Amino acid sequence: MADTDTDVDNDGPDASGRSVVSFIVAIVLMTLVSAGVGFATGGFLIDQPAPVAEAKKSEAAMAGVPGKPTRQGEAKSDGDEESQAVQAIEIIDLEPIVTNLAKPDTTWVRIEASLELVAAYDGDKDLLSRTIAEDLLMFTRTLPLASIAGSSGITHYKEDISERARIRSGGAVNQVLLKMLVIE
Repeated sequence: MADTDTDVDNDGPDASGRSVVSFIVAIVLMTLVSAGVGFATGGFLIDQPAPVAEAKKSEAAMAGVPGKPTRQGEAKSDGDEESQAVQAIEIIDLEPIVTNLAKPDTTWVRIEASLELVAAYDGDKDLLSRTIAEDLLMFTRTLPLASIAGSSGITHYKEDISERARIRSGGAVNQVLLKMLVIE
């Protein structure tokens, strides 16, 4: 009788000890695999060229002025090219825009923005700023609240209005700078 009791006791502790060890080994292996995949993905992403830098270069090339855009009074040049013209940028403030959204129509938005304008633009800047402000007003009226909710919604909104301003100005506006966006 004593032999049968010791057989039952030996099976219990050994089984639980093996399950804990196998669980720890599985966790360590999964951690190593995920670290390897993360390292490989990071290496792949680092090798890719920056899309923002390429977009800025193509915009500067389309404008016919080589170089990086800079703020007024700043002078930057790349050491890679021998002589490179510096493109100055002028900031033009837009009048505050107040409008309602498409859904819900009782939601009001106030936008204060500025235009980052290429200083080489020789057209009527006042007319350009009013035209872009009008386009911004009409575009904002078509949006539902859900499309500008959260940080990603505001980022997409800023990209959309910057692209519309670039198209409307014929490439004279680099981007629209949002100073304030209040939704009530």
